[in-house]
Amino acid sequence: MRKGKGRKQVLEKYSYVGPTIILILYILYVVLGVNGKVALNWIADSKNFVNMCELITQFSSIVLGVYGIFIPVVIGKQDRFTNYFWQNINRDKFAKDVHKIILSGIFVIILSIVLTVSDIMNKKIVMILVGMMVWVLFFYACCTYRFLGIFIQLIVGSDTRKSDDDLLIEDPISDKDKNNLNKDLDQF
Repeated sequence: MRKGKGRKQVLEKYSYVGPTIILILYILYVVLGVNGKVALNWIADSKNFVNMCELITQFSSIVLGVYGIFIPVVIGKQDRFTNYFWQNINRDKFAKDVHKIILSGIFVIILSIVLTVSDIMNKKIVMILVGMMVWVLFFYACCTYRFLGIFIQLIVGSDTRKSDDDLLIEDPISDKDKNNLNKDLDQF
C-alpha cells in the first residue's frame, strides 16, 4: 500500500519539482553568469536563438497535434482494459490534468512566438520570458511524457492481466459496507 502512495505522490509532484529545479538553475545562470562576475554568454545573443524558439513552437504544436489524435482514439477504443480504466479513474482530475497539459502547450507556443522578436525587446524582459518558458516547457514535457505513456498503454492495451480473476484486492470491503454502497447507488 505504501509503495502505491509513494508512486502517486511522485507522479503528482515531479512535473512541478523538475521544472522548478531547472528554473532555479536558469536563475543562477542569469544572476551569476550573465549579470554576475562570471562571464557567460547570454542565450538570447545567440544567432540561433530565434531558430530555437521556432523549433520549440513546432515541437509543442506537433505534441499538441498528437494529443488531438490520441484522445479520440483512446475514448473510442472499446476493450476490457480501456473500459476498466474509464470506470475506475477520477475523470474530473484526469480532465483537469489534460487541460493543464494543453494550456501549458499553448503557453509554450505563445512564449516562443513572442521570443522570436527578442532582438527588439528589453534584455530584462527577455530574461523573464525565457525563465517563464523554461519552467513551462519542462512542465509541459514532464506532463506530456506521463500522459502519452498513459494514452499509449490504453491504445496498445495491457498484457499483464489476462482476466479479471488475476486481480488482487488488497482490502476487500465487508458485506455491510457493500450493502451500504449499494443502497447509496440505488438513490442515484
